[in-house]
Amino acid sequence: MNLSSITLKVFDLQRSTEFYERILGLKTRDTQDNKVELGTSDKTLITLLSDLDYYPPSDNRIGLYHLALLLPTESELANYLQHIIDLQFPILGAADHLFSQALYLNDPDGNGIEVYADRPQDQWQRLSDGTLKLVSDPLDVEQLLDKKTQRWDQIPDGTVLGHVHLQTNELQGMEDFYLKTLDFKIESKVPSAIFISNHGYHHDLAVNVWAGPRITQALDNETGLSFISYTTTHTHYDSLKQAFPEKLDASHQKYVEIIDPSNIESRVYSK
Repeated sequence: MNLSSITLKVFDLQRSTEFYERILGLKTRDTQDNKVELGTSDKTLITLLSDLDYYPPSDNRIGLYHLALLLPTESELANYLQHIIDLQFPILGAADHLFSQALYLNDPDGNGIEVYADRPQDQWQRLSDGTLKLVSDPLDVEQLLDKKTQRWDQIPDGTVLGHVHLQTNELQGMEDFYLKTLDFKIESKVPSAIFISNHGYHHDLAVNVWAGPRITQALDNETGLSFISYTTTHTHYDSLKQAFPEKLDASHQKYVEIIDPSNIESRVYSK
């Protein structure tokens, strides 16, 4: 399965749209009364849903920790960093993970966002058990800014939804579900988080329990994650249909609905 897009519930659709356009440089691809699709010129990456009944959660909830937009090159990340500096927009963090360099910020509803660029795969460091070495070292901001090439106007074509990071209150059940049921594999693991993929990437999905065991399910009318979308081959799609229900989305496309042990929804479409 390949990550395709993510759908979020937001409080103020206009406010959120302006954020994603101005701060991230995403393009509005389609607009309806209560929905906006944003992405690059050729694909939707983030869909925003809004409703008069949506309100910010009163406490930390199970669901999205952050979504991560993968830029095509390190130079594009440098261009984006300069853009953020010029706007004087607050960055929550900046890290060097060895296999990638990343910037972290929040949208107006508090949804976490990572903007990052990968290093070449031949530079990724693997441990003796085959998993990737995972660190969160400080980002060398000056060295990165030396790589900038041009003014950031909009997110470049070639940008994709690189991974999604979830937070929950129980890790083992999530690990068992994604590894045993959906054939993901552990790429990195620490006692409180897993980083998994089904095609050798450093992670398509991460799950952590950093907020502790007491965080609870989000309510239907609370802002945050709605669902994650994937695409897969016809053969794999047909096999998933045997285990999970098939439904129709608003555009009458068929998808397989997957609900994980934390009640987080994924939709898998056939390519």
